[in-house]
Amino acid sequence: MGRCLILDVLMRGQELRLINIYGPQSKWDRKCLFMRIKPYLFTSRQVVFGGDFNTVTRPQDRGGSRDKLTYDSVALNSIASEARLVDVHIRHTPGHPGFTYHRGSCRSRIDRFYLKEEAVSSAVSAVEVEFSDHCMILFSLNVTETPRMGRGYWRLNSSLLEEAEIRQSFEDFVQSQVPLLDLCSSKSEWWEIFKERVGRFFRQLSSLRSLSKYRLYQGLRRKLERLVSTGGSREEISRVKSLLMRCQYDRHASLVFERDYGKYRSPDPYRNCRITFSAVLSVREAVEQGRAGHWKGYMLSLDQAKAFDRVNHEYLWSVLLRYGLPGGFVDWLKTLYAGAESFPLVNGWIGRPFGVGSGVRQGCPLSPLLYVFAIDPFLRGVDRGPLAGIGMDRAAPETTLRVVAYADDVTIFVSSRGEAEWVLSEVERYSESSGSKINRDKCESLWLGDMVKSREWSRKTREEVISLHRKGNGYKKIAKMLNIPRDTIGSIIRKF
Repeated sequence: MGRCLILDVLMRGQELRLINIYGPQSKWDRKCLFMRIKPYLFTSRQVVFGGDFNTVTRPQDRGGSRDKLTYDSVALNSIASEARLVDVHIRHTPGHPGFTYHRGSCRSRIDRFYLKEEAVSSAVSAVEVEFSDHCMILFSLNVTETPRMGRGYWRLNSSLLEEAEIRQSFEDFVQSQVPLLDLCSSKSEWWEIFKERVGRFFRQLSSLRSLSKYRLYQGLRRKLERLVSTGGSREEISRVKSLLMRCQYDRHASLVFERDYGKYRSPDPYRNCRITFSAVLSVREAVEQGRAGHWKGYMLSLDQAKAFDRVNHEYLWSVLLRYGLPGGFVDWLKTLYAGAESFPLVNGWIGRPFGVGSGVRQGCPLSPLLYVFAIDPFLRGVDRGPLAGIGMDRAAPETTLRVVAYADDVTIFVSSRGEAEWVLSEVERYSESSGSKINRDKCESLWLGDMVKSREWSRKTREEVISLHRKGNGYKKIAKMLNIPRDTIGSIIRKF
C-alpha cells in the first residue's frame, strides 16, 4: 500500500510544502495516489515533492528497457506539467540516467524530487547506503533566492459541483437571488452583485465543508485509538484505518483552488467539425483523391493570429441575432462581457487590471460555441463561392469538399491561382468585419495530385530553367516561373 506525508513549514520567511511519497506496487493504485496528491500541488507555497514513486517518467530511466511509459507514469508527467513542477535531476543533468535503485542486474530511477519551475537548487546526487537497495538522494534548495510567491487568485473547483448536495445548495442559492433582479436598474448591476455573492457563498461553504471533514477525521482517530486499546477485531481496525486514510486525503479538498500562475448546443455549425477525427478524416479523403489522380490543386491551411482573442463583440452579437438566437439570451451575453477586465499574474502577484474590448473568454464553456458562430459566416461564404472543390462522391455532386474547419483551424482546397486570390479577398473581407487576422507567415500550402512532367514545357523554357539553376539563383525563381511547388523543382531538373 502506498503512503504520503504532507507538511507545511516556514523557513527563513518562505512558506514550503513538503510532500513525501511511497508509491504502491500496482499501477492503478499509483495513479489513484497521484490524483489524490494533485490538489496539494496547486498552492502559492514553494513545493518540494519527492520520494520513492515506484515508477519512471522516461523510458531511459529504467536500465536495459526502452518500453513505452505506463499509464501511471503518463498521469504523473501530466500532473507535474499542470502544476509547473520540474524534476530536479532532469533540470541539471538531462542526459544522465542517474539510477537510484539497484537490485542484481535491475537498475532504475524511481526516486526523485520535483520543485516549482522558479525554484533555485543544486544538482541531485545519489549516494549508495548499506541498509537499502535505494540510494539516498541529496540536493540543496536556496529558499532565499527563490522568488516569493503571491497568493494568486481563487477559482472554483468545479469538479466538486458534481456532488448532489453541493449542486442542490448552489441551485437553491441561485433561485434566492433571482428576485433581486427586479430591484436592480439593469442586468449589469444585478450581475456584479451576484458575482460577489457567489464568491462569498462558496468560501463559506468551503469553510463549513472543511470543518465537517475535520470533525469526521478526529472522530475516526478516537475510534481507532479505542479499538486498538480495547483489542477490537482485526477487520474493524482495518476498516477504520481505510476510512481514516481516505479522510486524510479528502479532508483539505476545497471548493476553491488557489492557483499561483496565471495558467445550448450550436445549431448546425456549418462545415465546422464537432470532433477532431471528422476534420482529419475529411482532409485524408482529399489527399487520397489527389493521389488517385481524381483532383489536383492546393490544400491551404490558414493560421489565424490570436483567433479567440480578436473576435469583435458587436460583430458577434449581430451574428447571433441573425442566426435566430433569442434577443434576451444575447442581452445576457452582453452583460457577461460588459466591463470585462484582465490582469497580469506573475508568480502569484496580481498586477493592475485593464479593460478587454474583444475576444471570447478562454476557459469558459460558452467560448468555443461563440467562436463557432463567429467564424461560421466565413465558412459558408467560402463553400458557396466559385471554388471547384473536390468531388468526394461522383454520384452525389452536392458532396463537393471545399473547406474543412475545426474551431479556428481552417483548410481550403483551391484548383487555380484565381481561386486562391478569391480566397484571400474573402479572408480580408471577413477580417474587416470580425476583427480576425490571418498570420500569412504561418499559413501553409500542400500540392495534391500528379505533378507536371518536364516534357510538357517547351525547349526554350527548359533551357531557361537549366540556366537559372547553373547560375545558382535557387529554386524560388524557378518555382515562380513554372508556377509549381518549390519542393518539386529538384526532381524536375533531374528529368531535364
